[in-house]
Amino acid sequence: GCKISGELAGDMSGMPNLIGFTVSKTHLTGTLPSSLAQLQHLVLFDVRSTKISGDFPATLPTRLQVLEVDQTFVSGQLPDLSSLTSLRTLGLASTHISGTMNTALMPNSLQQLRLGANRMSGDVAKWTEMKQWLSLQTIVLVYSPMLYGDIMSVLPPNLRVLTATGSHYIAGKVDGLGTRCPHLTQLQMSDTSVSGDVAQMNVRAMTQLTEIL
Repeated sequence: GCKISGELAGDMSGMPNLIGFTVSKTHLTGTLPSSLAQLQHLVLFDVRSTKISGDFPATLPTRLQVLEVDQTFVSGQLPDLSSLTSLRTLGLASTHISGTMNTALMPNSLQQLRLGANRMSGDVAKWTEMKQWLSLQTIVLVYSPMLYGDIMSVLPPNLRVLTATGSHYIAGKVDGLGTRCPHLTQLQMSDTSVSGDVAQMNVRAMTQLTEIL
Protein backbone atom coordinates (compact mmCIF):
# COMPACT_ATOMS: atom_id res chain seq x y z
CA GLY A 1 0.00 0.00 0.00
CA CYS A 2 0.92 3.67 -0.06
CA LYS A 3 -0.30 7.03 1.21
CA ILE A 4 -2.06 8.13 -1.97
CA SER A 5 -5.37 9.82 -1.18
CA GLY A 6 -7.98 11.96 -2.89
CA GLU A 7 -11.09 11.26 -4.92
CA LEU A 8 -11.35 9.05 -7.98
CA ALA A 9 -12.22 11.14 -11.03
CA GLY A 10 -15.90 11.03 -11.86
CA ASP A 11 -15.10 11.06 -15.57
CA MET A 12 -12.25 8.90 -16.90
CA SER A 13 -13.17 9.24 -20.57
CA GLY A 14 -10.24 11.63 -21.04
CA MET A 15 -7.85 8.67 -20.80
CA PRO A 16 -8.95 6.62 -23.84
CA ASN A 17 -5.64 4.74 -24.09
CA LEU A 18 -5.54 3.59 -20.46
CA ILE A 19 -4.64 -0.10 -20.22
CA GLY A 20 -4.27 -0.64 -16.48
CA PHE A 21 -5.53 1.18 -13.38
CA THR A 22 -4.26 -0.08 -10.01
CA VAL A 23 -4.72 1.91 -6.80
CA SER A 24 -5.19 -0.91 -4.30
CA LYS A 25 -4.41 -0.37 -0.60
CA THR A 26 -4.65 3.42 -0.80
CA HIS A 27 -6.87 6.04 0.84
CA LEU A 28 -8.66 6.82 -2.41
CA THR A 29 -12.34 7.80 -2.15
CA GLY A 30 -15.06 8.50 -4.71
CA THR A 31 -17.31 6.27 -6.78
CA LEU A 32 -16.80 3.93 -9.70
CA PRO A 33 -17.30 6.13 -12.79
CA SER A 34 -19.86 5.16 -15.41
CA SER A 35 -17.32 6.33 -18.00
CA LEU A 36 -15.30 3.14 -17.42
CA ALA A 37 -17.15 1.56 -20.32
CA GLN A 38 -15.58 4.10 -22.67
CA LEU A 39 -12.05 2.92 -21.89
CA GLN A 40 -11.98 0.27 -24.57
CA HIS A 41 -8.30 -0.58 -24.07
CA LEU A 42 -8.62 -1.14 -20.31
CA VAL A 43 -7.70 -4.69 -19.28
CA LEU A 44 -6.91 -4.21 -15.56
CA PHE A 45 -8.97 -2.30 -12.97
CA ASP A 46 -7.96 -2.85 -9.35
CA VAL A 47 -9.30 -0.68 -6.50
CA ARG A 48 -9.05 -3.28 -3.71
CA SER A 49 -8.78 -2.08 -0.13
CA THR A 50 -9.77 1.53 -0.80
CA LYS A 51 -12.66 3.74 0.31
CA ILE A 52 -14.29 3.65 -3.11
CA SER A 53 -18.10 3.49 -2.90
CA GLY A 54 -21.17 3.85 -5.10
CA ASP A 55 -23.05 1.49 -7.37
CA PHE A 56 -21.38 -1.13 -9.51
CA PRO A 57 -21.21 0.21 -13.12
CA ALA A 58 -23.96 -0.94 -15.49
CA THR A 59 -21.45 -1.44 -18.33
CA LEU A 60 -17.73 -2.21 -18.43
CA PRO A 61 -14.94 -2.20 -21.06
CA THR A 62 -15.26 -5.24 -23.28
CA ARG A 63 -11.53 -6.10 -23.12
CA LEU A 64 -11.39 -6.16 -19.34
CA GLN A 65 -9.42 -9.10 -17.96
CA VAL A 66 -9.09 -8.27 -14.26
CA LEU A 67 -11.73 -6.49 -12.17
CA GLU A 68 -11.05 -6.30 -8.43
CA VAL A 69 -13.16 -4.21 -6.06
CA ASP A 70 -12.66 -6.36 -2.94
CA GLN A 71 -12.71 -4.62 0.45
CA THR A 72 -14.43 -1.46 -0.74
CA PHE A 73 -17.83 0.14 -0.15
CA VAL A 74 -19.07 -0.60 -3.68
CA SER A 75 -22.76 -1.51 -3.66
CA GLY A 76 -25.67 -2.21 -6.01
CA GLN A 77 -26.32 -5.29 -8.11
CA LEU A 78 -24.20 -6.96 -10.73
CA PRO A 79 -25.15 -6.33 -14.36
CA ASP A 80 -24.91 -8.96 -17.09
CA LEU A 81 -21.16 -9.61 -17.48
CA SER A 82 -21.45 -12.49 -19.94
CA SER A 83 -20.20 -10.37 -22.85
CA LEU A 84 -16.86 -9.77 -21.11
CA THR A 85 -15.30 -12.81 -22.74
CA SER A 86 -11.74 -11.87 -21.72
CA LEU A 87 -12.53 -11.49 -18.01
CA ARG A 88 -10.30 -13.80 -15.94
CA THR A 89 -10.48 -12.41 -12.42
CA LEU A 90 -13.58 -11.06 -10.68
CA GLY A 91 -13.06 -9.94 -7.09
CA LEU A 92 -16.18 -8.83 -5.21
CA ALA A 93 -15.34 -9.98 -1.68
CA SER A 94 -16.02 -7.75 1.35
CA THR A 95 -18.22 -5.26 -0.48
CA HIS A 96 -21.84 -4.11 -0.21
CA ILE A 97 -22.82 -5.68 -3.53
CA SER A 98 -26.20 -7.39 -3.23
CA GLY A 99 -28.81 -9.28 -5.22
CA THR A 100 -29.10 -12.84 -6.45
CA MET A 101 -25.92 -14.36 -7.81
CA ASN A 102 -26.60 -15.77 -11.28
CA THR A 103 -23.78 -17.56 -13.11
CA ALA A 104 -25.73 -17.29 -16.36
CA LEU A 105 -24.71 -13.61 -16.29
CA MET A 106 -21.00 -14.46 -15.98
CA PRO A 107 -18.45 -15.17 -18.71
CA ASN A 108 -17.08 -18.70 -18.92
CA SER A 109 -13.57 -17.26 -19.24
CA LEU A 110 -13.28 -16.71 -15.47
CA GLN A 111 -10.27 -18.18 -13.69
CA GLN A 112 -10.87 -16.61 -10.27
CA LEU A 113 -14.21 -15.79 -8.64
CA ARG A 114 -14.22 -14.16 -5.20
CA LEU A 115 -17.63 -13.51 -3.61
CA GLY A 116 -17.02 -13.81 0.13
CA ALA A 117 -18.40 -11.47 2.77
CA ASN A 118 -20.78 -9.48 0.62
CA ARG A 119 -24.56 -9.28 0.44
CA MET A 120 -25.17 -11.55 -2.53
CA SER A 121 -27.69 -14.33 -2.12
CA GLY A 122 -29.04 -17.40 -3.85
CA ASP A 123 -28.91 -21.15 -4.25
CA VAL A 124 -25.44 -22.17 -5.44
CA ALA A 125 -26.87 -25.46 -6.74
CA LYS A 126 -28.42 -23.38 -9.55
CA TRP A 127 -24.99 -22.31 -10.77
CA THR A 128 -25.10 -25.14 -13.27
CA GLU A 129 -23.28 -23.13 -15.97
CA MET A 130 -20.19 -23.15 -13.76
CA LYS A 131 -19.65 -26.86 -14.36
CA GLN A 132 -18.66 -25.96 -17.93
CA TRP A 133 -16.22 -23.19 -16.97
CA LEU A 134 -13.07 -25.09 -17.88
CA SER A 135 -10.84 -22.11 -17.01
CA LEU A 136 -12.15 -21.62 -13.47
CA GLN A 137 -9.46 -22.45 -10.90
CA THR A 138 -10.42 -20.50 -7.76
CA ILE A 139 -13.76 -20.06 -5.98
CA VAL A 140 -13.89 -18.04 -2.75
CA LEU A 141 -17.20 -17.88 -0.89
CA VAL A 142 -16.00 -17.22 2.68
CA TYR A 143 -18.44 -15.78 5.23
CA SER A 144 -21.36 -15.57 2.81
CA PRO A 145 -24.46 -15.93 5.03
CA MET A 146 -27.00 -15.54 2.22
CA LEU A 147 -25.56 -18.12 -0.15
CA TYR A 148 -26.80 -21.66 0.35
CA GLY A 149 -27.14 -25.03 -1.34
CA ASP A 150 -25.03 -27.82 -2.80
CA ILE A 151 -21.78 -26.31 -4.11
CA MET A 152 -20.26 -29.74 -4.72
CA SER A 153 -22.72 -30.50 -7.51
CA VAL A 154 -21.61 -27.59 -9.72
CA LEU A 155 -17.82 -27.58 -9.37
CA PRO A 156 -15.83 -27.33 -12.64
CA PRO A 157 -13.29 -30.08 -13.35
CA ASN A 158 -10.13 -27.93 -13.36
CA LEU A 159 -10.78 -26.28 -9.99
CA ARG A 160 -7.71 -25.80 -7.79
CA VAL A 161 -8.93 -23.75 -4.81
CA LEU A 162 -12.33 -23.95 -3.10
CA THR A 163 -12.79 -21.83 0.03
CA ALA A 164 -16.14 -21.42 1.76
CA THR A 165 -15.08 -21.06 5.40
CA GLY A 166 -17.81 -19.59 7.59
CA SER A 167 -20.57 -19.88 4.98
CA HIS A 168 -22.89 -21.90 7.20
CA TYR A 169 -25.47 -22.81 4.56
CA ILE A 170 -23.08 -23.95 1.83
CA ALA A 171 -23.59 -27.70 1.59
CA GLY A 172 -22.91 -30.80 -0.48
CA LYS A 173 -21.16 -34.16 -0.22
CA VAL A 174 -17.39 -34.59 -0.55
CA ASP A 175 -17.85 -38.15 -1.78
CA GLY A 176 -16.08 -38.63 -5.13
CA LEU A 177 -14.60 -35.10 -5.09
CA GLY A 178 -11.17 -36.35 -6.13
CA THR A 179 -12.64 -37.93 -9.24
CA ARG A 180 -14.54 -34.79 -10.23
CA CYS A 181 -11.86 -32.22 -9.28
CA PRO A 182 -8.49 -34.01 -9.38
CA HIS A 183 -6.47 -30.76 -9.57
CA LEU A 184 -7.57 -29.40 -6.18
CA THR A 185 -4.75 -27.96 -4.07
CA GLN A 186 -6.82 -26.31 -1.30
CA LEU A 187 -10.18 -27.28 0.17
CA GLN A 188 -11.41 -25.09 3.02
CA MET A 189 -14.90 -26.02 4.21
CA SER A 190 -14.78 -25.41 7.97
CA ASP A 191 -17.96 -24.04 9.54
CA THR A 192 -20.13 -24.98 6.54
CA SER A 193 -22.80 -27.65 6.03
CA VAL A 194 -20.60 -29.72 3.69
CA SER A 195 -20.61 -33.37 4.75
CA GLY A 196 -19.67 -36.86 3.61
CA ASP A 197 -17.16 -39.62 4.16
CA VAL A 198 -13.53 -38.57 3.66
CA ALA A 199 -12.74 -42.18 2.80
CA GLN A 200 -15.04 -41.77 -0.22
CA MET A 201 -13.39 -38.57 -1.49
CA ASN A 202 -10.83 -40.43 -3.59
CA VAL A 203 -8.02 -38.30 -2.15
CA ARG A 204 -5.45 -40.35 -4.04
CA ALA A 205 -6.63 -38.74 -7.27
CA MET A 206 -5.84 -35.26 -5.87
CA THR A 207 -2.06 -35.52 -6.15
CA GLN A 208 -1.57 -31.74 -5.79
CA LEU A 209 -3.67 -31.37 -2.62
CA THR A 210 -1.80 -29.47 0.11
CA GLU A 211 -4.56 -28.32 2.47
CA ILE A 212 -7.90 -29.57 3.78
CA LEU A 213 -9.69 -27.59 6.47
